[in-house]
Amino acid sequence: LFDAPAPLVITGRVLADGFPFGGDARRASVVIRGGDDAVPLTAVVPDADGGFRAEVPLTDALTWEVWSFGRRELRGAVPRRGAIGDVTLPAPATVNLHVTGDGAPIDALVVFEPADDATRTAVRGTFHGRQAACAPWLGPADGASPACNRVLVDAAGIDVEVPSGHYWVLATVGPDATLGRAEVQLDPGEVIAVDLEVRALGVTPPGWLAADLHVHGAASYDSGLPDRDRVRSFVAAGIDVIAATDHDYVTDYAATIADLGVGDRLLVMGGLETTPLIPFLDVPGEELPKVIGHFNFWPLTPVPSSPRGGAPWDERLEPGELFDRLTPLLGPDGVRMINHPWDEPLFGRDLGYLRAIGFDPRRPLPAVADASPEGTLLARPGGGHANLDWDVM
Repeated sequence: LFDAPAPLVITGRVLADGFPFGGDARRASVVIRGGDDAVPLTAVVPDADGGFRAEVPLTDALTWEVWSFGRRELRGAVPRRGAIGDVTLPAPATVNLHVTGDGAPIDALVVFEPADDATRTAVRGTFHGRQAACAPWLGPADGASPACNRVLVDAAGIDVEVPSGHYWVLATVGPDATLGRAEVQLDPGEVIAVDLEVRALGVTPPGWLAADLHVHGAASYDSGLPDRDRVRSFVAAGIDVIAATDHDYVTDYAATIADLGVGDRLLVMGGLETTPLIPFLDVPGEELPKVIGHFNFWPLTPVPSSPRGGAPWDERLEPGELFDRLTPLLGPDGVRMINHPWDEPLFGRDLGYLRAIGFDPRRPLPAVADASPEGTLLARPGGGHANLDWDVM
């Protein structure tokens, strides 16, 4: 055993125009670094009263930073006793958003677009210098609304804080309606109402449904979007049907749809995007083994008590074997979809099956399966489906 040195306790308070400014990482976050270390020692979000407290190892050259709306606004050296005191940030504007469609309040997606280069430069932000940059940065691009430069607005309207500047404010409810648009100058601390109007275009023929059949939500490892905002985004876009195709997990957002009361406006099919990670496929002429890329399957019924929501194990399988394994879960009317078949590999894993095997669409398929890339598509590795037996691309 040994006696570890006591940590340094760092305290302070964040204000904007003299008022407490905290409670949300978008508003303010405090980053503590040790010397020139690019990796922060810690980061904290001030409480609603603006106060913050952080503990870090007592090291030389500690610095503090206060970030707000994706920008580092303030920076300084941590005092020896750790008490930073009050720090003051520029206050954002508050925009009260309402969107109407042909005169009635509706759900919509609203985008803030800088109207000049000076505003774009002044409000461009990131998540502590990492991830995607947005102008303005209203929150992490893959997180809950507000995210990047977008905010979901329901029929009751919403208040959103936005860095000061000159903007176009644009409302969309999908391709079957006009854009709502307003030009605004937002000043620090200002509270302003922005009302946007869209009109139906009647582009969608009667009897047709708008659908998105490749959708990720909170269950996917590469998504930070809560299911509540995932569902709201499709309601706002006027989508009728979606297939929930999270990576290696079957879900259908049923609880979220019931909670929001939008079951009469949006139908969600349970589904799955198989996402193999173990390279195994031996492709002639290639030095390294491959995976078969991504495939979607729907409709599927989630099984919450089972691993992966009931999704079957999908590693070390050629497409035909994968189709065989999913068929009992899909039923006679289920759909097998090959995703981004020509996409580039990512992190050493193939995203598109046709690129992985070296398929050339200029060459005809042979009469029977052989070792060529085109002949590989005809193979039935599990004795059932062939490797090309997808229904939709």
